[in-house]
Amino acid sequence: MRTLFCILLYVLCSFCVKGQLLSGDWEGMMGPVHLNLYLSWQSDDKSYVVRMESPDQYELAIPVDSLVTTPDSIICIARKAHSVLRGRIDYNGKISGIVLQSGHTYPFFLYRQGSPAYAIYRPQHPLPPYPYREENILFTNTDTSITYSGTLTLPEKGDTFPAVLLISGSGPQDRNELIAGHKIFLVLADYLTRQGIAVLRVDDRGTAGTTGEYVMSSISNFADDAAAAVRYLKTRKEINPAQIGLIGHSEGAMVAPLVIIRTNSIAFLVMLAGPGVDGEDLAVQQLKMQLRSIGVSNNNISAYVPLFRTMLRTAMHNDSTGLYQLQARTFSEWRKQQLPSALTALRLDAPSQQALLLKSMSRGLFINPKRSLVQSDNPTALMQVKCPVLALNGSKDLQVSSKENLAGIQAALERGGNKAVTTCELPDLNHLFQHAQTGAFSEYANISETFSPETLKIISDWILQQTVQRFTTAAQ
Repeated sequence: MRTLFCILLYVLCSFCVKGQLLSGDWEGMMGPVHLNLYLSWQSDDKSYVVRMESPDQYELAIPVDSLVTTPDSIICIARKAHSVLRGRIDYNGKISGIVLQSGHTYPFFLYRQGSPAYAIYRPQHPLPPYPYREENILFTNTDTSITYSGTLTLPEKGDTFPAVLLISGSGPQDRNELIAGHKIFLVLADYLTRQGIAVLRVDDRGTAGTTGEYVMSSISNFADDAAAAVRYLKTRKEINPAQIGLIGHSEGAMVAPLVIIRTNSIAFLVMLAGPGVDGEDLAVQQLKMQLRSIGVSNNNISAYVPLFRTMLRTAMHNDSTGLYQLQARTFSEWRKQQLPSALTALRLDAPSQQALLLKSMSRGLFINPKRSLVQSDNPTALMQVKCPVLALNGSKDLQVSSKENLAGIQAALERGGNKAVTTCELPDLNHLFQHAQTGAFSEYANISETFSPETLKIISDWILQQTVQRFTTAAQ
């Protein structure tokens, strides 16, 4: 399945329906894990050029052997990928159908940007023309080993502005923090810029237009990247250098305090679903929430957590040589003490499930970003943050528990002597700050809302209080 989702194709062939019916940019998702999919269709009445890509995957050019359209359907055959894509065209602006690959069938759908169907699919995604200035920019780190690609949005009116840098969560993210079809940072940047705040959003290292390598990098490296972005903002005449702040989402809220410590020039910090505990405790919190969400009892969770902690610590204090075997022995001893019903409830009764656990707790933890996340000491970093902080979290967040982490953030900042702290748990919002039923990952793609409007207003109002309004008061 994943091979087809890596497609980056260009094809020129005869066009049997009016070009304008399919011309334009389309976006959607495919497969059971909601991989993002894009299609750009440029055409006239006689021919067309199609560009298809899935930014969640590595780019892989696959030739298309046949591409056929009728007035209401499209068929794409890629023999190298052993794949056939069949879709039906809805002229309200949707293509939906199935992907056949190697005997398996997967659904896909695409919406045409600007169409009535797209307006329902992602109503908050802004489309040009925008009522502000937008500039695609490039800058480098200090030793010029990495070139960063990003987008700077500037309010239409005025000469100098407060500014924020958006720092994305875990995983290689593009500048829009594209998750489950939602361009979270595009929506956030659009709203803030309309309120008079300049916004810089940047592709992560090794992602989209930014060079470098993601997999071998750590949270400390990501902090270096963000610091380079702050230095770039200071070179812009439109930006007030005394009013540059950070907005970090999830892991980005772990990166942001490190940037503040290193630059010592950040005016404010907004933490969105940010951890207030260390990396090990965060991993345990996430484990507990995920197990509860699938109906595992508290007794079975309590039995599993000590094993999970032991395996985490074993991975952190050993190199990869022989680690899988070491973890297997630890698991075997624990399993002997468990009832069969507990193993079934924890989904660890089958050998294949056990092997998956052992792989994730050995090889999986030697991916640098994951390893550095588990090793992070967030409370110690927060104690060194002296600027005003706004920390927000949703009550239905199943990745960063709201109550424990908001309390941890407040406690760490106050231990460091920072009293300019505002924390708020927002009811019924998930990790992406969408209104949600349960907060489960599976809901993200199916919710039309990208970012709750009330949260956007809270963020904007608070930033303006720290910058424009405070500056005006001081001047008077």
